[in-house]
Amino acid sequence: MNWYLMIICTVALTTQTTLEEKITSMVWKNRVIVVYSPTAQNEAYQRQKEWLDEVAKSLPERDLIVVDCVANDASKADVIYLTKRFNHRPDRFGVWLIGKDGGLKLQSEKSLRPQQFFDLIDTMPMRQAEMSKTKN
Repeated sequence: MNWYLMIICTVALTTQTTLEEKITSMVWKNRVIVVYSPTAQNEAYQRQKEWLDEVAKSLPERDLIVVDCVANDASKADVIYLTKRFNHRPDRFGVWLIGKDGGLKLQSEKSLRPQQFFDLIDTMPMRQAEMSKTKN
């Protein structure tokens, strides 16, 4: 099992907390990529998982956690939270980047290449400061 899948399994299996609670608990600690799909068979969802899996070893460098949410397996509260928080229709695929400050930084109803997330994150002031610290 790779790192990306272990994070998903850990998030999914270790707690009975809501998606909102999980995301809130990561504020100021991690950046979060939320990947939502109405079904696990959704083509965009499968593509997004594949692309993120390919760069799983690069995620910790940017303090990134990936959280999957498949409507068939999610609680009604989780689907409602995604619908309201991201103004998203639950019958469509969605992917969101949430910054360490808890703010929405990027959203799409199409799969996004990991480099799109990385490029955006690397321009953020907090990430710039993190990179400066590692150089010193």
